[in-house]
Amino acid sequence: MHNSHYKLIGVREMNIKTLRSDRIYQKVAQALPEDKLELFRNEMMAPFMKQWQIQQIPFRAEEANGFDVIAFNSMMHRSPDQITPQISAEIEQISSESFWLECEHAVKKSLDLFAEHGIDLPVSEYLFTVQLGNPESRALTINEGYSGFGGIPGFIWGTLLPNDYTIPRMKVALAHECNHNVRYQFIQWDHTVHLGELIVSEGLAENYAAFMFGEEWLGPWVTKTNADTLNRHIKPVIREKIARNRV
Repeated sequence: MHNSHYKLIGVREMNIKTLRSDRIYQKVAQALPEDKLELFRNEMMAPFMKQWQIQQIPFRAEEANGFDVIAFNSMMHRSPDQITPQISAEIEQISSESFWLECEHAVKKSLDLFAEHGIDLPVSEYLFTVQLGNPESRALTINEGYSGFGGIPGFIWGTLLPNDYTIPRMKVALAHECNHNVRYQFIQWDHTVHLGELIVSEGLAENYAAFMFGEEWLGPWVTKTNADTLNRHIKPVIREKIARNRV
């Protein structure tokens, strides 16, 4: 794991840790089948223990239904049993130093901009990684092979099916997730979150990513929607749901 310590004048020091998933994947791919699960759990999942506690997801399943961090993670990402030498080409695509430096720079820059504008972030410790996506994930298919999660302060994830389209876009996705990460340092998220908050949150995050990297990097969740679809189909549904929430 790589640590990056730095301090801007007048604000607290930030500590950004990079969890190199490619190195974990390489180890899991070479491990015996019976060792893959716990190796993956301890090296990829354990560093995010505080996130699992906040999300109330068991680290190791003991109850009958077997739902734990591995089951949760495998809905969007490669599961431990899928990490074999057969996916070595995928692992190789996220193994370059330049890829990880670009990702780390995007996270740093995204957080720096808030500090540079006088926003003292409550969280100073950050951990981020990028995982290989599950090719069977419907959500990834809709999002053209890449996504992310940053809703738990201090923890930032990128997800991709690695190819020439998704790899350059990971830095933009991380900027989007960093915006979420900062927002939820000031807003308490819980299960009662309403549609209006989601609209504001996603709009701010995507605008932030476009501000940093340019509108040509807008995600497919924006670019695949034309004005006619937006006005005729999406907005009426949103308007109805928001009005219902206000009753």
